[in-house]
Amino acid sequence: MSEKNDPNTGLRVSTGLLCATVVFASAVMLGSFGIPLGVFILCWVVLFRIPPSMWTCGYSSLWPIVVVVSLIFVLMPGIMDGPGPSRRAACRSNVTQVMIGLQRYEADHGHFPPAYVTDADGKPMHSWRVLILPYIEQQELYEKYDFNEPWDGPNNRQLAGCFVPEYACPEEDIEIDGSAMTSYVAVVGPNTAWPGSTATSIIDIDDGANNTIMIVEVSGAGINWMEPRDLTFEQARQGIHGDPGLQIASRHIDNGLYYDTNSPRAHVGMADGSVHLLPGGTPPEIIEAMLTINGGEEIPWDDRPQWDRMTKRPLLWIRRIATVVLAVSVLVLLLRPRREYPDPFPKRPARPRDCLDGEP
Repeated sequence: MSEKNDPNTGLRVSTGLLCATVVFASAVMLGSFGIPLGVFILCWVVLFRIPPSMWTCGYSSLWPIVVVVSLIFVLMPGIMDGPGPSRRAACRSNVTQVMIGLQRYEADHGHFPPAYVTDADGKPMHSWRVLILPYIEQQELYEKYDFNEPWDGPNNRQLAGCFVPEYACPEEDIEIDGSAMTSYVAVVGPNTAWPGSTATSIIDIDDGANNTIMIVEVSGAGINWMEPRDLTFEQARQGIHGDPGLQIASRHIDNGLYYDTNSPRAHVGMADGSVHLLPGGTPPEIIEAMLTINGGEEIPWDDRPQWDRMTKRPLLWIRRIATVVLAVSVLVLLLRPRREYPDPFPKRPARPRDCLDGEP
């Protein structure tokens, strides 16, 4: 039969278009991750559609393909390049390590380190990030630092490019002109845990260690890890931002499936060692209450889901439409009539019995 008269030709074309629609709709919904999802769905549609009689004709070899595609689909989120949950978890781990270093310092000295150490004229010379190096497994780097000169002195300047992983968020490009920047800073100001060149201890925090911020995450602040410079109280109290600068900010942007939250989130380390990922909708007055050590404010942690909803969430209609198109395409593929397959084992006509001479 010629292809022109083949009744299955139109069926093949429409099936190909539907398969392409499934992959395209998945990509619109989930980006590059949607492509393996679309292939994964199609593989299971094929397995569902093949008649049982065809499994004996070599179609059983599809099972290894389906298993491989399924593994790719499961493992794809962990191996995709770009920001993701794994980098966010690593950033949270870094904040935790810094908080452990601060607590170990406080246990040894009876107080947290000062925000900076000054010279005789009151000019900041050394940062708290240098003081806690031995407490975050950076003893060798600490021994190379010269406390007899400023942080940017002739000897210390050579350490500016040293990468300290505990001070760098994996989602942040922390190198500028060969100098390693920090992703985590203190908030310096009156009534905070970092008043300046003087130190505070855990017993000075009247508001509760679990309610008081010690360090915050920044993005693009341009602060070298040795530099005795952090955020001021006024800079930090403005809220959580997604734009780089001297403010609490990060590149942890959450975009929902059907709502474009475009909501930045930033890690903060509390005085008790806990770490929170605050959403962009956190009210400035709540952040201000967390920054003070004796303001007497109550932190409504139970309202934290509400802080996330305060961020504008425009509806992503294109993704909703893609979801409907995906569902309809898969449904059509599953319910449409099957192609006519030839019987792989047609019944042969019965052979006439050969009768021997003298037998009926």
